[in-house]
Amino acid sequence: MKRSITRQIAAAAVFISCVALFQNCGPAKVSTSDVGVVGSSADLGSSTPDAPSSTPIPASTPPVSSTPVAMAAAFSASKTTLDFGNVAFGDTSAQQVVVVTNTGNANLTLTRTLVGGDFSLSNTGLTNACTNNISLAPGQSCSLGARFSPFATTGAVTGMIRFNSNAPNSPHLIQLMGNSTFF
Repeated sequence: MKRSITRQIAAAAVFISCVALFQNCGPAKVSTSDVGVVGSSADLGSSTPDAPSSTPIPASTPPVSSTPVAMAAAFSASKTTLDFGNVAFGDTSAQQVVVVTNTGNANLTLTRTLVGGDFSLSNTGLTNACTNNISLAPGQSCSLGARFSPFATTGAVTGMIRFNSNAPNSPHLIQLMGNSTFF
């Protein structure tokens, strides 16, 4: 009896291996020499040793990937343009905010630079502000405010916030636009 159970276990192991590797195999022939059991194929529980198994074979098993997931930070901004509209020369606009999020699976390190003399960065009233040289964990966000204060130029004015990071496609640019009106 002990030999019969051992042979049945060996036959089941071969069948499962066959299903896992080839999805749809014919009947497996088991060699009992590897398990140290002596007996006839009738001991396997089938009157015909080459009869197909009545156990259903799964339709499709998705392959398991052994490829490791690459770790990378990813930069995402809620806006790519801040348009301040018309602002009177000498006045200051309301603060506009852009939210930066790390959508990757590794830490995102950021530095920021402002280009444009009539624009300023402001973190007034913001929680988790995007300070310079900040690091964001995966899924984490920070906010950065900007204002338009036309003191040097009249007419259409442009600038940008430049984020340098360890994410692909760095630098990341946020365009700034405003129109300075003379009173």
